[in-house]
Amino acid sequence: MAMKQLLFPFILLLLGCSSESQEVVQPLAVEVEPEEGTMPSGVQNISYEMQEVPAGATYEGAIQHMATWEDKQGHHVLLLTRANDQLVESTEWGDDVFEAHLYGYHYVLKEGEAELVWDIHDFVKECPFDLWLEFVKQSLKITDVDKNGIAESVFMYKLACTSDVSPPDLKLMMHEGEVKYAIRGEAQIDYGNGTVAGGEGTADPAFDNAPETFLDHAWKTWETFKTDAY
Repeated sequence: MAMKQLLFPFILLLLGCSSESQEVVQPLAVEVEPEEGTMPSGVQNISYEMQEVPAGATYEGAIQHMATWEDKQGHHVLLLTRANDQLVESTEWGDDVFEAHLYGYHYVLKEGEAELVWDIHDFVKECPFDLWLEFVKQSLKITDVDKNGIAESVFMYKLACTSDVSPPDLKLMMHEGEVKYAIRGEAQIDYGNGTVAGGEGTADPAFDNAPETFLDHAWKTWETFKTDAY
């Protein structure tokens, strides 16, 4: 309380000197911003930097994105990986075609041991055309939108086997603990001259049993990254 009393005259002085802001600042609403990677609910030490993978945290493919954090359930590691495209023989197409696989893994460390919370696996198989299977850059986020001290993770990826410029499929995956929530649809493409295709998505019924903030957060993420996915 003493700190806020000391800050009050200083804040008023700054407001009197500024010619750019018209916002009225209420001194009782001034709060210290949390450190980067920390949330008021206790989710902390959030990092998206590549780090050494803990012993026992196994995965397929090569790591493309990574997140680590701590919450009241422990220390967490999330890995998003992709295997190299594979050339396979196709009886349907009578020729060699490509297939690709991506994966996601969430581990929690308990007493030094990596325990799997969830994993996902998606793929494009027997593709004789242009193959797309990519995580959407910067879509991986760790949050605590319901402020219960247990973090949520969200990320998006696109996938397609196409010979034209139609929108690829787009998926958003959100988890709290082992519970999965998803939005599935198409990426949005702007062809120019006001012509836009795709961008629509459908939310899983699982959101019906989740806090309203979950679906709000998922749709905001979808809208932010849907046009960056192609």
